[in-house]
Amino acid sequence: MKQLIHQNSDVVRQMAQLEESLRQMELQVKAANRGKAEAERSAAEAMKKAAEEAEAAKAEAVSKAREDALCEFLEVGWKAEGRKQWLSSVVEASVEEWCEGPGVEWLA
Repeated sequence: MKQLIHQNSDVVRQMAQLEESLRQMELQVKAANRGKAEAERSAAEAMKKAAEEAEAAKAEAVSKAREDALCEFLEVGWKAEGRKQWLSSVVEASVEEWCEGPGVEWLA
């Protein structure tokens, strides 16, 4: 009988240890899930920031290319048509109007 009581005590002690181990594992899983969620959020934020920076760089590059193309167009026209005639045509339809109208199509 004493032996059964002793064995029963051992089983109860082992069960308590197993329950504690299970509780510790659950805490570790929760911590890992929190870490995973935080890592996913950080990755999503980094990807969003990179996409925004890439879009800004693209817009800047397009703007610069259009500006360069306009300058080249004006310079080539100035040299090809003669200064007086070219200046007259540019003054009649200002560069801004040209850029907003046919210049946009030409640059596109």
